[in-house]
Amino acid sequence: MCDMTTRFRVLLAFCLPALALPARGEGLDLHLKLDNAVTLQFEPVVAFVTIVNDTPRPFVISEAGKQSAAALEFAITALSGEKVSRVGKALVAEKVYILPDQKEQIMVEVSEFYDLRRMGRYLVSVEVTWDGQTSSSGQQVLDVINGIEIASVSKSVPDYPDRVRSYHLKYWTRNSREYLFLVVNEEA
Repeated sequence: MCDMTTRFRVLLAFCLPALALPARGEGLDLHLKLDNAVTLQFEPVVAFVTIVNDTPRPFVISEAGKQSAAALEFAITALSGEKVSRVGKALVAEKVYILPDQKEQIMVEVSEFYDLRRMGRYLVSVEVTWDGQTSSSGQQVLDVINGIEIASVSKSVPDYPDRVRSYHLKYWTRNSREYLFLVVNEEA
């Protein structure tokens, strides 16, 4: 007679491999990688989205302005719980066509479509809705920071004395390198 521990081990031996491997033809697999997990305020936020088509049919996102059966969106939430809504046009400018069992990586400048100008921590994921099903990537953390201000000055624009701009020189290190950023603001 088998004891309970032996039965449990046999059950695990048969069930764990089945749980670890995704079934073929089940849908899309999405991966998200942010170019920089820490960005300065107003710096472009670039993401690389990898779409793996594990379906028996080609996956298509039509170019901007055309009707498409698939939709790509980012789900961005501030640490406060507030969702960041999309602004502007369609996320994908060109047609994306992925054959079955193939993958494609697309680059999206996320800050062009979502307002990420406020400093703080955000949770970012990407979602694709296709044939009534939504596939999501894992979440990535994005920190929008101010940087270290080295100098600032406010000056009027030449030949336009009523228009004043402020210039801020900011410093930040990333990947063991030092960067300088110039932030220009139009003052009211």
